[in-house]
Amino acid sequence: MIVTEITLQGEPPIWSPATEGRQLKPDRGEYFRDPNAARYPSCPWQASFEAIRRQSPDYDIANIDIVTCSSTFGNLIRFARGMDKDFRFIMETAGDSVCFIRRENSPNDLIPDVRGYGHTFLDENTTWGPGLAGSESHQRIIKYTFGGLDLLLRFESDGYVPKQSPEMSSSNLQASRDISTGDVDSDIDGLIARLQEDHSPDLVEHPGKLTIQEAGRRVDQRDIIDIKTRSMVDFKTKAIKKEIDMTDLTPRLWVSQIPTLIVAYHNRGLFEEIRVQDMRDEIIRWERENEEMLRRVAWLLHELVHYAKSSMTRLEVCRSGAGPIQIRRVTGDSPMALAPEMKARLTGRVSPDVSNHRCISSRDDNFSDRRLGFDSSDPKSEYGARD
Repeated sequence: MIVTEITLQGEPPIWSPATEGRQLKPDRGEYFRDPNAARYPSCPWQASFEAIRRQSPDYDIANIDIVTCSSTFGNLIRFARGMDKDFRFIMETAGDSVCFIRRENSPNDLIPDVRGYGHTFLDENTTWGPGLAGSESHQRIIKYTFGGLDLLLRFESDGYVPKQSPEMSSSNLQASRDISTGDVDSDIDGLIARLQEDHSPDLVEHPGKLTIQEAGRRVDQRDIIDIKTRSMVDFKTKAIKKEIDMTDLTPRLWVSQIPTLIVAYHNRGLFEEIRVQDMRDEIIRWERENEEMLRRVAWLLHELVHYAKSSMTRLEVCRSGAGPIQIRRVTGDSPMALAPEMKARLTGRVSPDVSNHRCISSRDDNFSDRRLGFDSSDPKSEYGARD
């Protein structure tokens, strides 16, 4: 049985760059696409809710509108931007909340064709704090309001820079906006998923056991950083390339409200240029330029919440390529967001037997193969309608 260990309240690794350029070895090993599902496949949100319950026992999680991860939220943004991307997730209600459960082909799905130097660079230039050596990932949860909905969003943090200046406040990321996008009301206590020290993870066949220990300290969201590595040379054309493509990166920083980006440029693993970039103005600019798209995302979230709360069973949201979003009834074996005991705490009642997902009420017929899409032929059209 695999034992999954989380450390509360945890702490991201400290940014501790080398004093001079050095040659690093290429990345090697295996990395899970979704570490949370891989380490607790039966209930991928259990560790996160347990962390919140223990660190903020008076916090009313049950009245949050949406609980999601940055990957799922990012996929919905890509959909609204008209980008082709396959994705799937399950919607499950817990109290008045709707949990989005990321769904890969398998909880043990690995990132294919690992290459480059990104993982090695992180290992060499960040340091885990006392009691956290061997940790595999720092998972943070933030709360903000978007489109009139209260969201809890979980994301993985690469590290932090201690004692950022007062001006580097995440509150400066908030512009005055009608769509109410990024108001980080609270940093709902990060958690460290302490996994394997190497990068050849055990494949998990059974849910295992969740154990909890105490270590780390609270780190302010304003100090969180995202770290990227880029080659200075295009190996196909041999041309020199310097600037990182921010097309998909800025939306990711916006989703997780990360104010600082570190980009490390290398030539075949020799890192000689590292830039620490204050991204606050760029994030605000991106938000203003994409206001209409973000309104579509807000509409989409309201529609998804409506469907989830109107259904007597869990629903799967999926998209293939450039197609519309489809909403289907969940059939077969699939992960639950939470263990029955945790869900009972949120709902105030004993959780029903959910082992047979094929037992669907006739009231749910309207939720089979529903489709959501935008009329791209008319930029002034509404964002879609229930068909």
